[in-house]
Amino acid sequence: MRLADQMRHEWRQVDVASEGAALVFRVRGMELHVGYALNERQMIHACGDVGESVIEDFITGNMSRRLEGIYVYAN
Repeated sequence: MRLADQMRHEWRQVDVASEGAALVFRVRGMELHVGYALNERQMIHACGDVGESVIEDFITGNMSRRLEGIYVYAN
């Protein structure tokens, strides 16, 4: 079982991001990339081969088409 599937019960899916939400994106059809929401539109995530961090809008553009879901810790 994949780690994401094992941890899924600890997270709750929401419709709108807020600071600290996990943003899960599809890469090649699989849920492989996670960003950290800074607010309802922007995220920080690792990008590129050298792992540099970037701040990017996840509501528009390429990232929006790959967004699988927005999750908050269900604690």
